[in-house]
Amino acid sequence: MPRGRRLRIRQGLRRRWPLRARYGSYHPQVPASHVPGTTGPTAAGESNGGAGGYFESTKEIKDAIAKGHLTLVYIKNSKDGAAKVAKFEKAVLQKEEIGIALKLFRCLGIDVAKDKVAKGIYGPRVPLFIAYDAKGQCVDEVQLKDYKCKADPLMSLLVKASKGHGDLPLKSFVKKYRGFLNEIDQIEGKRSVLTQKKARIRGVKPGAPPPPAGKPQKPLSKKAQKKLAKVEKEEQTLAKKEDALTKKERKLLADAKAYDQGPPDKKKIEDAKKKSGGG
Repeated sequence: MPRGRRLRIRQGLRRRWPLRARYGSYHPQVPASHVPGTTGPTAAGESNGGAGGYFESTKEIKDAIAKGHLTLVYIKNSKDGAAKVAKFEKAVLQKEEIGIALKLFRCLGIDVAKDKVAKGIYGPRVPLFIAYDAKGQCVDEVQLKDYKCKADPLMSLLVKASKGHGDLPLKSFVKKYRGFLNEIDQIEGKRSVLTQKKARIRGVKPGAPPPPAGKPQKPLSKKAQKKLAKVEKEEQTLAKKEDALTKKERKLLADAKAYDQGPPDKKKIEDAKKKSGGG
């Protein structure tokens, strides 16, 4: 990988979209209706000193317990200002190390602007992260007062919550998964180059739409056919390398007992683009 690209990745700047979708951070909203028996702040669970008791009886946490997953709840107030919240989420939740670490967690979110009970409990302390172990017990919480864009406190919480969860410690998983991403990144780069080569051989302008179905194509010369066959062979080699790396990824995820076990589909890639503003 070129030195300049490695530097940009270390600085948290963009990878290619298929890769970014592999470690995107998503926190689906927990509906207030999923929290049984919470008619006011005093009704929220008082276990663990009230740190995370509000969520312990939710459908989502119960499901995580049944499947042996870690859970992270992100609590915010959307009325604190869209720009401020968006800047915070981009700086913290879209940081590559955090996104990778969160693959071990089922991520949930709650907006206190839409949940009166949660607002009564957590409102003055947002943004707040609460981590649960695989048994549904609250491990600890981290408050990033005034939406301070610091990822280290959150990473420390994730390390603490994941201790003993899988065969691969969280920090080791993050390091190895970044290595995997670097290898996949190189393959994506080479694939892009080969796609451009094929377009030039066929006389198609880069980025031009494909010809209409059924329209006869201009026949290629023998020399062009030979070049095209060579490029297609290189593509097949890349596909085999990618398959081998995907198997490596599955083993990493299994060793770490990750919640997110699969490569991204098209919808996840599009969601990642929207989360980051596209581009």
